[in-house]
Amino acid sequence: MAIDHLEEALAAASSDPELQVQIHAKLARFNVGFDFARSVEHADAAVLLLDEGREPMLRAHALMDRFFVGAYLGRVPGRDLLERGLALELKALPTSTEAPH
Repeated sequence: MAIDHLEEALAAASSDPELQVQIHAKLARFNVGFDFARSVEHADAAVLLLDEGREPMLRAHALMDRFFVGAYLGRVPGRDLLERGLALELKALPTSTEAPH
């Protein structure tokens, strides 16, 4: 399963924060259909590892994943997550040509 391979890759990337961010973002997205709690953990990790100046599209998607998965879990989603994600996505669109996942 892709998730298992990504988890192995994450463990192997312990000394590479740039790669960790990419893997956490993918795991957040891939886990949405299987494990909401793990999806939230990976989205949170991706957001923590990224600042707003680095990879704004990836951060935008991690923030929005966090917002939607929180809602799926029945939590009151922080509207600021969605607003920040949408703002970053809009800002990144002119410079980004591909989706981060």
